[in-house]
Amino acid sequence: MAERTKFGILKARDMFRQNPPSHILRAQSGHIEARFAVCITLLHSLELLSLYGLRSFHKFLVGVLNENRGTAVVHAYLKNESDLEKLLDELREKLGPDNQVDPEPDTSMPFPHSGQESASYVYSHPKVEKLQDIVVHHFKSFQEKNVVTRAMIFCQYRDIVIEVCHILQKHHPLIKPMTFVGQSSTGKNSKGFTQKQQLKVMHKFKAGGYNTLISTCVGEEGLDIGEVDLIVCFDAHKSPIRLVQRMGRTGRQREGRIVMLVTEGKEHSNFKTSMYQNQTMNKKLLEGSSIRAHMYGNNPRMIPPGIEPQCHRMFITVPTDAETYLNKKKQRLQDIRKLMGNPSNSKVIGLRRKEVSSPYCTEDELADFWGGRTVPAFDRFRDMEELHSKGKRFPTSKMTPKNWTSENGCNGNRLCNLLCW
Repeated sequence: MAERTKFGILKARDMFRQNPPSHILRAQSGHIEARFAVCITLLHSLELLSLYGLRSFHKFLVGVLNENRGTAVVHAYLKNESDLEKLLDELREKLGPDNQVDPEPDTSMPFPHSGQESASYVYSHPKVEKLQDIVVHHFKSFQEKNVVTRAMIFCQYRDIVIEVCHILQKHHPLIKPMTFVGQSSTGKNSKGFTQKQQLKVMHKFKAGGYNTLISTCVGEEGLDIGEVDLIVCFDAHKSPIRLVQRMGRTGRQREGRIVMLVTEGKEHSNFKTSMYQNQTMNKKLLEGSSIRAHMYGNNPRMIPPGIEPQCHRMFITVPTDAETYLNKKKQRLQDIRKLMGNPSNSKVIGLRRKEVSSPYCTEDELADFWGGRTVPAFDRFRDMEELHSKGKRFPTSKMTPKNWTSENGCNGNRLCNLLCW
């Protein structure tokens, strides 16, 4: 019998639904759909065993038998399988009691108190033990340098997120892990984070309450944390977009490190496919000729003719928040000086502030400020009748009583008289 994959069974089920054989009765069609569901469930459990280990495999099938996961049809088919029950009992005895709980973001996480539990812990997959070694070595190396650091671990499923968090809890306070999942609930016993809980986790992660975040795909984009120096991808996907998004969580403030944990076989093939697609896309972006062929040719050039821009690769140093604030403040001061027409630099202004004790400008400072501008002085108009005799007076009937009301003394009256001409 040829090897069957979950994707192949899903494709066969879709073909059966689109073109069902005419000789099959409706009741028989229901039985075939049920067998499709059982095959997909078993193949998914086999995928979990290969990529994530014994605990994910055991937890998934136990959830199916307890009707916490899957459908009632699958539960009805598998509940009477004695071989499956025997296999799960052996795994339960090998792995020990399932004391891995999903920590809440507003409570302190349970850490093992006895060294016996840590010594007898059974790693469900070689990648789990390798992940622990990588993260512990990372934090110890930064602790020796006395540098604050953070790490993010990406996993596809919540079960492995909880398992990784449980393992890293043993190394507290060197490692302070926390899970970060989406808002939707998967199954009866797996609830997602609310938006308030997600914001609380991110706030504590930025503030240093947690230094390791174990996340599903919800943390692949939109997070801007400068001190994330280590990214560990527990699984690989064919999509190069997800790979780039995960890589983008590090290297924002300083050079970062990315580690991919890949299982031999299907996952390794997916990883090579993703890397090849990523390299192909980067090559197309650098060359530009393939992209130009798909662009609209009648667009006007945005740059003068004869200039052909080229991609330039460079390392960009991101300034700190303090440097950005000082630069913006200095720019605002320069803009104000230009607006006021004062060519003096900041050093001259500083000297004048020290020399002049009065809060008002001196005559020299006023002269520098106006720079030859004409300043209106209403008190210099001597004879208002002379203005009346040189032109036609504006009809007072078009003026409202409010226009004639002056609350500024004689200068205001002179201005009102000028407005009438």
